Amino acid sequence: HPTQSGASGEIEFIPANFSVEVSAPPSGRNFFYAGEFFDVTLSALDAAGLPIPNYAGAVSIGASSALGLPLEYAFKAEDQGRKKFTLSVWADGTYSVQIREAATGLEGTSPAFEVKLAIITVISTAAPIGTTEVQVILTDENGQRITAENSLTFEITLSEEIQDGSASLTG
Repeated sequence: HPTQSGASGEIEFIPANFSVEVSAPPSGRNFFYAGEFFDVTLSALDAAGLPIPNYAGAVSIGASSALGLPLEYAFKAEDQGRKKFTLSVWADGTYSVQIREAATGLEGTSPAFEVKLAIITVISTAAPIGTTEVQVILTDENGQRITAENSLTFEITLSEEIQDGSASLTG
């Protein structure tokens, strides 16, 4: 038997499907608060539904500009067929992310996800000289007090009417 050898040209890996996944909101709710971080993951999938590790195609991204995603993304070798974007949006609303590969016309769309506003209200801001307690409440977009959160992070900034360094935050 004669032996033959040869070289192939470039091999192109074509996905069977695309998926767009959004990380789940914190336990106990089905939405994100404005300013809260979440992940959006774009995946090029094979026929078994697994990421194609050597996919190197480009997709166009359709999403609200409030999400801050690029209009296009070209998958790189280090992506291994999955690209995760960590996002934070400051506008309330219902969002989704769509991707489309022009070469094949294949598309993927995330489930819709909701972002709501939360407003921090300071109940007491003035105090006599000495130690004081300031109450802060969190309300939703309808002005209703939010009582179910146990892991929401926010920042408090202290300012003095007379800048003499006599005020400080503890805790």
